[in-house]
Amino acid sequence: GIFLFRAGAMCDAFAAFAPDIWRATEAAYHAATSDLSGLYMPLELYSAIPSTSIDYAIVERADDIAMVPAGFRWNDLGSWQSLLDVGPSDRDGNVILGDVVAIDCENSYIRGDGRLLSAIGMKDVAIVSTADATFVAPVSHSQHVKKIVEQLEKSGRLETRFTPAHDRVIESGAWRRRVRHWLFEETLPLWSTVGVDHRHGGFHEALGFDAAPLMKPKRMRTQARQVYAFAVAKERGWDGPADRLIAHGIDFMAGRGRTDRGGWVRTLNVDGSVADPVEDAYDHSCVLLALAHAHMSGHPDALRLGEETFAFLDAHLEDSRMTGFLETSDGEGERRSNPHMHLLEAFLAWHQATGERAYLRRASRIIDLFRSHFFDAESWTLGEYFDDGWKPVAGEKGTWTEPGHHFEWASLLVDFAARSGQAELTGFARKLYASAVANGLNRATGLSYGAVSRQGLPLDTVSRSWPQAEAIKAAIALDGSGGPDLKPEIEARVGRLFRWHIDPAPLGLWIDRIDERGRSLAADVPASIFYHLVYALTQYLDGTAGEG
Repeated sequence: GIFLFRAGAMCDAFAAFAPDIWRATEAAYHAATSDLSGLYMPLELYSAIPSTSIDYAIVERADDIAMVPAGFRWNDLGSWQSLLDVGPSDRDGNVILGDVVAIDCENSYIRGDGRLLSAIGMKDVAIVSTADATFVAPVSHSQHVKKIVEQLEKSGRLETRFTPAHDRVIESGAWRRRVRHWLFEETLPLWSTVGVDHRHGGFHEALGFDAAPLMKPKRMRTQARQVYAFAVAKERGWDGPADRLIAHGIDFMAGRGRTDRGGWVRTLNVDGSVADPVEDAYDHSCVLLALAHAHMSGHPDALRLGEETFAFLDAHLEDSRMTGFLETSDGEGERRSNPHMHLLEAFLAWHQATGERAYLRRASRIIDLFRSHFFDAESWTLGEYFDDGWKPVAGEKGTWTEPGHHFEWASLLVDFAARSGQAELTGFARKLYASAVANGLNRATGLSYGAVSRQGLPLDTVSRSWPQAEAIKAAIALDGSGGPDLKPEIEARVGRLFRWHIDPAPLGLWIDRIDERGRSLAADVPASIFYHLVYALTQYLDGTAGEG
């Protein structure tokens, strides 16, 4: 039936007949958080609300109710036949919607959204064509639609969780001129000059919004990422002093940041003295990535330094049980999937640099961890924090997922699939991208949240610039992999990156942190983001060459 009531009357009824439901719901509501995209109750409190239908909980026990018969027609619209029954039909019993030409068709439901749809001689058939998919089936087979959905989900098709919006008809390459100008005329000239520490060596950790260097400790990952960014820029034809900058960075890193055992320290002071000597797997992945691209750019010592770093990695950071890598060389602390993702990135770069399959074998071990421990097949999400046995840690951290890392993994999986021939990995990449888009975006801004739970509840509502860059890379990687045309999606994501993070900032800089209402939270411009932006936007230029 259909129930009509005043809100106050139903509140009184719950208080009288189902107080346990009312109290549990109040507790969940009062503990909820909200932003422009909605209200989010804590999962444990929402799950504690008794699941009882309103019929049993209230209606069968209330006295002051009345049943009024109604004479209108009702249809649940649960089948194709029901759509035929209620829709405006032509003389042959067809319901036709959209730009459709139907000849000699009978009793068919034919709907076209967008492009012209033509049908001849169809009888008792449902045809639905949308922007990203086309469905054709006998009207009598409505109950089998679920089987199609299940099959699509098993193969990780984006269409199950992601549908391109009809109003986003954007020409591929529309952002090329702006992207090229920002990269080669604004940000690379800025960071290749004021971003370089000519006095103490290396690169500055951050700039202020007045483009003045900030005297912060220099993380090894940042030094390495700057080397990488300038090497990638050189590969894409930048005519700036890339070789000098690469050598400047590597001289500082190798001269000040090596440990006695051949590894790399975590942090240096501004003057180059050691601030934190810990040998961290994350930092070593960044160093390896930088050295691979430095080698491709012709740096004479990059290959030797890379070989020495791999030797250290195997001797001091590899888990003795052959289950991935330790967070640090002392083997303490929680284990994370993120350093392994960046090591996968580095291994693939070295395969690109040398062509040696030994680096693919290294990468395949990370892929095995992804399959067996990192990826959750039920929620299509990727875990972040684990114990020593690769079980998710207890509490909120065990449910923590980062959409930005989903995007990064997606592009790396596609890359590894192409190099190794393991084509099924593209399905995993689609699932990661789809879950990040479905559950990880702020619907008000369209930007990726910092983190969400496996159930899609926002845990970190700040939107940083790097996940938006990684979303561009993932969409580029997945475009043409067997799914919807993602070119409009790519253009839209480049547009969001510029709309929220780049265009509001001074020349060559970016707003790194934005709150859930689209307001800047940034106090400075971290150099560690530079490599995300350079690689994503150079990939965009590569993919749209000859367009725009």
